[in-house]
This record gives sequence, C-alpha cells and structure tokens, in this order.
Amino acid sequence: VLTNKIVVDWLKNHIMTTDTKLGTFLKEK
Repeated sequence: VLTNKIVVDWLKNHIMTTDTKLGTFLKEK
C-alpha cells in the first residue's frame, strides 16, 4: 500500500510537470 502511494504521488508529480511544460509550450506558440 505504501509503495502504491509513492507510485501514485510520483505519477501525479510527473503528470503535473508534463502539463505545466505543455501549457508553457502552448502559451509560447
């Protein structure tokens, strides 16, 4: 269970980072 939480937290952070980069990229265009 603890490992799953770590994986979920990592995925959330990874997705948020990707969304931020994508948002910045779209704003620049």
